[in-house]
Amino acid sequence: MKTFNLPNGKTMSRDATHCVAMLRGHGRWTHRWFKYLRGAENEYRFWRDCGQHVRDYNDIDNVKLIKGN
Repeated sequence: MKTFNLPNGKTMSRDATHCVAMLRGHGRWTHRWFKYLRGAENEYRFWRDCGQHVRDYNDIDNVKLIKGN
């Protein structure tokens, strides 16, 4: 179990090594948990590099890659 300091100020323990946090347009964070860095990087790169129209359609304002402690 690793501990994650999430962007919304909470600390959470999960059986994962990395987390991709996405800030939705209504001010709430959504988290996806990954056991391997490769999967987390792929998810992060997808949201970072996709077009603005894809982020607008999914209502995503910001994306962060978080490593567990």
